[in-house]
Amino acid sequence: MSKRLKLLFDDIEKMFPESKDNGFFKAMNIYSKSYEEYLNFNEFKVYHYTDINALIHIVHEQGLWLSNLKYLNDKDEILNGAKIAIDLIHKLLNKTKYIKDKSKIILEKVLLLLNEKNTKDYYICSFSLKADDLEQWRAYGKNGSGVCIEFDKKNKNYTLFNIGNFLIWHKVIYDDNKKYRFIHSIIFRYLYYAKGSFINEKFTIDDYAEVLYRKITYSFVYFKHRAFESENEIRLVYEPRDVEELKKDFAKLHFRESKNMIVPFIKTNEHKLKSASANEYEDKQLLPVSKIIVGPTANGKVTVDSIRELLKFHQYQNVTVEESIVPFR
Repeated sequence: MSKRLKLLFDDIEKMFPESKDNGFFKAMNIYSKSYEEYLNFNEFKVYHYTDINALIHIVHEQGLWLSNLKYLNDKDEILNGAKIAIDLIHKLLNKTKYIKDKSKIILEKVLLLLNEKNTKDYYICSFSLKADDLEQWRAYGKNGSGVCIEFDKKNKNYTLFNIGNFLIWHKVIYDDNKKYRFIHSIIFRYLYYAKGSFINEKFTIDDYAEVLYRKITYSFVYFKHRAFESENEIRLVYEPRDVEELKKDFAKLHFRESKNMIVPFIKTNEHKLKSASANEYEDKQLLPVSKIIVGPTANGKVTVDSIRELLKFHQYQNVTVEESIVPFR
């Protein structure tokens, strides 16, 4: 992303007037509430299902792996999101009463970008709001022989989960109608605030279209087919604006094999963020793990004891380790 685009991106983010009395703003505010309701969640406990080997890496490295979404099974949802956005913009362009002049040109250019451009890179780690869940064990817990790791997001001792706009937590949206309304809210908000900066000649119409395109495509990260709604998924997302930002934020990019593909990923423990005092954040911060549930087909007490040994060696305290109570066939 060019410096000019970064400046426009930041300017639009700051353009939030405290109050307006006109009906357009009130309507926009309704969409804003929907926007927040779709993604935000109040629960502090989230659950990551994985295998024993991954647990060892997580505890030893004191970090999580965030994989490039383009190379995961969920890549089809990016295409699904693009189709919904294209359909919605076509409908909006037909409403000439509200979409006209520069707003109309911006949407037309966004359409071209959605049809032409490749999706950018997003790195995600998936969690669920469901603990010790049969479907999760089957799909992500190595058919019941893995573990379910409970993370406590309200634990303020782990800095990385509490830095705004670096790693973002959001709910996954499954319902297509909500996806339409969600993208609509993004467009509605953006065009309203962008109107206030149209007089700024340092930004072109192409700049405005590019930024809106990026905002729309970012929402695709949280879209998933309704068939998976029972997973109740939460995603932790890192969105670099470009390769240079990724290099600035993380020590290196890693690669692993999965389903005959090479998947790029980053490790949260390798971030290069600075604290307010300009010092590196403490590398030895323990992850906010509060409980580990051993899968229903694992080796029971032996596995529980071995995990306790692992946690003890890495100085984790007050972490409950227990066996699953789910019947598994």
